[in-house]
Amino acid sequence: MSSLTHAEKVVAMRSTTVLRICVVLEWTFVALGIALSFLLESSLPAPLRDWRTADAAGDLALREVALLIITIPFLLCAFVGSIGLLFLKRWAAWLYLTSLIVGFIIFPFTGPTVEHALADAVNEIAALINGLIVGLAFFSDAVALRGKTLRLNGCVSA
Repeated sequence: MSSLTHAEKVVAMRSTTVLRICVVLEWTFVALGIALSFLLESSLPAPLRDWRTADAAGDLALREVALLIITIPFLLCAFVGSIGLLFLKRWAAWLYLTSLIVGFIIFPFTGPTVEHALADAVNEIAALINGLIVGLAFFSDAVALRGKTLRLNGCVSA
């Protein structure tokens, strides 16, 4: 029998629910940001549209191929980590964090980007949600609930 009070169980349950909601929101905002990027491309000023077209039409350089080889496993790890977080797996928190760090390291080497302000704002919201997910995964008991020791308000329960 658990020594947790009802209030402590409710707090723990809320953190898991919030984590799961954040993961789903992240997927939603990433998909929305990608869609808006394509949909709003025609509303960019002509010089920016021309630059994007010229940039996309160019041949792949060795640097771009190397980035593509690194980026695909990174995206796969981020996706697997987020799925694992939906199931509250501790390994998923580490995989998710590692993939975010790798993404931040890769990003400066991708070169300049041109986005509509609305698409960029949606992507920034997704980035904020990334921070919420990391915070919930590492600084709350959301991930530690299943088969691990639960620590709430100084109480320990198995």
